[in-house]
Amino acid sequence: MNFKEKRRAAEAVLEAAGIKRSYYAPPLYRLMWLLGLNVPPPHFAGYVANALLTSVWFIIAVGVLRVGMEALVAGLGGTTIAWQTIVRWWVVLMPMGVLFGPIFALYFAWSARKHRLPAWKDLS
Repeated sequence: MNFKEKRRAAEAVLEAAGIKRSYYAPPLYRLMWLLGLNVPPPHFAGYVANALLTSVWFIIAVGVLRVGMEALVAGLGGTTIAWQTIVRWWVVLMPMGVLFGPIFALYFAWSARKHRLPAWKDLS
């Protein structure tokens, strides 16, 4: 069974369990699948993988948005953005991301256990 077939089987199991598509196929995972990355749905991925992936995604996404807004405001005001501002926001975002990832990973692990989902390797 190739990855796409296995992912479709996993999605069928998740759908049958009553889990909404937006939970079992969040935008980050859909983007990775679109890019051809063979990442299992979050309910079937391990805790550490989910924690790392969502932490890194949060830090990058929120950091880029925040620095972009800061640059836009500075540009509209006729000034430039200071590197200290960028560094300050990255320093603030790191602990937030370190908390965000494990919390989401806990949700996926709890949901998989609650719905008694099979292991990724057991899907056929």
